[in-house]
Amino acid sequence: MATSHALQLAEALQRRTLALFIGADLPRAVTGLPSRAELARELAHRKGGALARVDDSLSLAEVAQRVSRAGKRWEFTAFIRDALDATGRSPQPFHRRIVELANTHRIETIITTTYDNLLELAFQEAGAGINRVVRGGDVSFVNPDRPTLIKLYGDAQQPDTLIVTDRDHSDLLRDRDREPLLDEVRRALRLNTVLFLGYNLADPDFRFLFDQIAGSRFARIAYAVWPGLPEADVRMWRERGIVILDTDPLGILGEIAAQPVPHSRPEATITVPEDAKQSTWDTAAIRRLLTAAFDDEELTTLCFDHFRPVYEDLSSGMSKGEKVQRLLDYCVRHGQLEELLEHVRERNSVQYARFRDQLR
Repeated sequence: MATSHALQLAEALQRRTLALFIGADLPRAVTGLPSRAELARELAHRKGGALARVDDSLSLAEVAQRVSRAGKRWEFTAFIRDALDATGRSPQPFHRRIVELANTHRIETIITTTYDNLLELAFQEAGAGINRVVRGGDVSFVNPDRPTLIKLYGDAQQPDTLIVTDRDHSDLLRDRDREPLLDEVRRALRLNTVLFLGYNLADPDFRFLFDQIAGSRFARIAYAVWPGLPEADVRMWRERGIVILDTDPLGILGEIAAQPVPHSRPEATITVPEDAKQSTWDTAAIRRLLTAAFDDEELTTLCFDHFRPVYEDLSSGMSKGEKVQRLLDYCVRHGQLEELLEHVRERNSVQYARFRDQLR
């Protein structure tokens, strides 16, 4: 993973604005349990007949939908419950790494579309408390001093909560009882940098999450671990506000935690030595200068050319004002205001001269 991506994620972790979104597409070697694709194939073969002869690209939602049409929803919910039963199983290093990260850095929100309980068992194994949200009513009992695990698609041991079929996904958005849970998910997506682990972004399930739950955009740049994705697809997702990380899901968690992150400086002002005196930048004046000196495209280009971590944190639909604040915040925290102002002077000397006497 590029160092700049790791640093951005580490900074979000330090600021407690990193949310983990765990999907069910991780291989069995990582989780110790079958992935959605494996569940789909096994369920299709168990049903036999024409369903068993479909190609392996049929999703779990599609297979379950066909079973459901026969009026036998209990068949696939019981299959999922048994296939993912955690009895006698132990959490894997992947689950334990998440727990370690959550406890050490106080991650507030973990969202998952998996149905199993191994992550909860990992928290229990570590003696760490957690808010477990499966139904909308669970939101009322969230303890703000504990990390919150939101099981967006339900729990295998509570079959009536499972979101599996295409119809289930549509009904989820209309279910008034689940509105508090969906509100919590949307709040987390709005306020945090999101790291997706265990998602095949080509699957219709992710498109549903992206289009219907996230509203086709994130407030901040999001990251998704997906090794081996073609470059054209990497660019396509980047245009949609998701940076693809070609790395393994277990190693990335340790890499983020190990990143050395500079201590944050105050956002309002930054003080630097000048002629044996303390001179204070007026960030409000710098904000006005940036707004006057650049249009939206020019501001984006400035970030790309000289402040790449900021550029990678920009997302489609972000306003010019949000971009200015993101750039200013980065330069304050990294002590790069003088460098920023030098670039402004070079690119728009007229506006720089206009604001120069206001900058201190």
